[in-house]
Amino acid sequence: MQAYPTTVRAIAMGTGTSFCRLGGLIVPYIAQVLVIENPIAAMCLLGGLIFLAGVAAAFLPFETKGAQMQESHSLQKSELEGKF
Repeated sequence: MQAYPTTVRAIAMGTGTSFCRLGGLIVPYIAQVLVIENPIAAMCLLGGLIFLAGVAAAFLPFETKGAQMQESHSLQKSELEGKF
């Protein structure tokens, strides 16, 4: 997570927490209703979500231990001068 500035990490953690809560709302429906009505669709849905999570984990950034990191994602003055 430290490959990104602190503000971006905070937004990512909040978004991840929101998706976890959303998953906590959806999984009981899948486990109780969809499995009884259509077990193949339920298993395909859960398997697809697990596969997508694996693909997302494969794109996580490299190890940043000991590397210099930014504290903010705001542009530096030297970067702004070249844009105008």
